[in-house]
Amino acid sequence: MSGACTTEIASFDEFASLLAASNAEPLSLTVGNAARAADEASRLAQAASQAASQGCTVVGQFLVAMQSISAGSHKIADSGMIRSTASGAKHESARMPQLSEAIAEIDRMTLQNAARVEQSAAAAQSMNQQAEQMSTLAGEFRLQRG
Repeated sequence: MSGACTTEIASFDEFASLLAASNAEPLSLTVGNAARAADEASRLAQAASQAASQGCTVVGQFLVAMQSISAGSHKIADSGMIRSTASGAKHESARMPQLSEAIAEIDRMTLQNAARVEQSAAAAQSMNQQAEQMSTLAGEFRLQRG
């Protein structure tokens, strides 16, 4: 219990004792009421003290957590992880034009291959038609037996 609370309770107990000794009853305050009030005040002071103690514990835990977070962020900054990541990102972004150019070249080659396939298909169809024509012409020739 804090020193200020103890002093106030002691002052209240002294007031109750003085009131009982003088048999005075200002504002209908009896010695019994004063004793109950003193007990209630003592109980409330103890509850407040416990709440303050719990609050101090929570604040202490919060400070420990914040120190841990701060230490972790300093460790990350000091380890060079951020600089390393930034450097890697810069290096990769410098390579992006090369990658884009390579993809464009693959696109051009794919289009050329598609055109060649179409040409090959057309040539095969033409050869097929020519073969059919030759077969028809060859069927018109008759060999004499001899």
